[in-house]
Amino acid sequence: MTMSLNRGATGRPVATEGDVSFQKVRGVRLYESVVNQIFDLLAAGRLGPGHQLPPERLLAQQLGVSRNVLREAFRALEMQGIVVSVPGGRRFIRPDNIQEIIDIRGLILRLEHATVRDILESRALVETEAASLAADRIVEADVALLRDAARRRDTWQDNRNFHVVLASATHNILLPKLVGIHLDLLQDLNQRGRYRDEQAQELLREHVGIAEAVIAKARDRSRELMQQHFRHTREFLGV
Repeated sequence: MTMSLNRGATGRPVATEGDVSFQKVRGVRLYESVVNQIFDLLAAGRLGPGHQLPPERLLAQQLGVSRNVLREAFRALEMQGIVVSVPGGRRFIRPDNIQEIIDIRGLILRLEHATVRDILESRALVETEAASLAADRIVEADVALLRDAARRRDTWQDNRNFHVVLASATHNILLPKLVGIHLDLLQDLNQRGRYRDEQAQELLREHVGIAEAVIAKARDRSRELMQQHFRHTREFLGV
């Protein structure tokens, strides 16, 4: 369904069927996906100062989220000075000039994008060689830990633990710390929240293949699979 902007009883433009199209959202933190979509529509000029947003029930249905998620998104937008609420449950884009807010947010997102790219580049350099080194140095005591870490793939912490355990199998005391620092930085930047659920699961499934190559002491294969892992990560994130 698409929405267009007409004048309601208040004289303000109201989003109705036509121009403005809201998409069903997916992600770990759904309210952020809603916030991002509102900002995208503002940046594209398809929503603007004073526009009334669709009723809560209709908008929640279009976005494919619960009304609680939608309200959380509106709270975030109100705190940022983008949305104002009035009695009766109506919500409007702030009637003042909001271009400065949009420009600042765009700059922040571009900086975050560049930062994620740089961290992933650094991770690829370190962890590709760490996988090869682990394949050369892994001992029996590491095998069960690595297999267990590769099979756990529900949370960001599971992802972090796998990469740190693999780095630990190099028996270099600095590499696990360096890998952990990289991952903690990416968590702060909400890397996982940028994936679709199926993309995140695909990346986590790749851990098993990497682990088995390391356990088999296949150095070239371990390096190749880790390179592929980071190539897929960059593709999914678009960096």
